[in-house]
Amino acid sequence: MKNKTTGVYSEREMKMMTFFHDAKNVIFKPLLVALTKLKISANVLSVGGGVVAVLSLVASFYWSEPLYFIIGVWVHMFFDGIDGSVARFQNKSCTFGSYVDCIFDHVGIISAAIFAYYFLDIGFLPILMYSVLYTYIIFASFVLGQIGDPYKYLLRPRLIFYAAITIDLLWSTSSTLIVTWILVALMSLNTLEGVYRLGKYVKREM
Repeated sequence: MKNKTTGVYSEREMKMMTFFHDAKNVIFKPLLVALTKLKISANVLSVGGGVVAVLSLVASFYWSEPLYFIIGVWVHMFFDGIDGSVARFQNKSCTFGSYVDCIFDHVGIISAAIFAYYFLDIGFLPILMYSVLYTYIIFASFVLGQIGDPYKYLLRPRLIFYAAITIDLLWSTSSTLIVTWILVALMSLNTLEGVYRLGKYVKREM
């Protein structure tokens, strides 16, 4: 039996997200009420988070201060962490919103990859592989969700990557390179699964 999907997320992912959304609805209820009164929608937060990530990266380049991006990327994560809760609180949760959320999540992902390459001296190859594989599995999740054969388990390791670059910058641990290669290895499994599932679908439809 195939998993049902909502936008780019499988039924299993949605169950997990619902659990965390319910918890955040309690923790952040005053904020959700305030955002609703200000007529700030979940999509505004999703787009705003992506814009913050890009602008903080530009600021880091312009003023040669990498800390600006670290602050920006965690603001981006906070916005991303509450946009779904805002959508549910305002009864505006929809497939289109999940697409907007996913796209601007990816803006943060690519911004962080660029940051790691230039400011943390991570090699071009691991950053390229991380970015390409991440982009592919997100694309595949869109397509597989639409054809009703989504990933059973999908790794979205941006939080791990953001934590690694933050620790590296603040404490000079040089851990991001190792973390990146580990994430590349794990995402390769999702990539192969996506290729297999898409290939099977194409053969079935031919």
